[in-house]
Amino acid sequence: MVSVSLLQSAPITITPLFTRWLDQTGPVETSDSFWQHGHMEIDEFVERLRQGEIVRVSTSDWENLSTAVEVIESHDTQMRGVLLVIKTTAGIAAVEEPDALTRAIRPLSDRSAASRFVAARMAVYERMWDGCGCKVDYFA
Repeated sequence: MVSVSLLQSAPITITPLFTRWLDQTGPVETSDSFWQHGHMEIDEFVERLRQGEIVRVSTSDWENLSTAVEVIESHDTQMRGVLLVIKTTAGIAAVEEPDALTRAIRPLSDRSAASRFVAARMAVYERMWDGCGCKVDYFA
């Protein structure tokens, strides 16, 4: 029997039966390489932004990556957390919160593009607030 503490005040016990089940199930398969690889380093993050990719990171990775960026603007969406405009060594980018566990970082060409993006996104959130049934595809 193994005792594991996920939180300091909440230890759990993993029984041998559960351990055998974990050994038999193997790694979880997913089509999203982010979930397969987990932790992202700043160099990979910056390179993916330079290539124009919308980068998906976990909130824990974002906490680490955010130390290497400068927040230029912050907008409370009232729907999906805070929309940030950041400056990285790759340029300007927007950081959105598609859900509680994920951040979507979208590269933008310049401050003007960032302003247009923020205005358009905030307009969508305003329509959502009014009940339009709109949905945001954070990775398109």
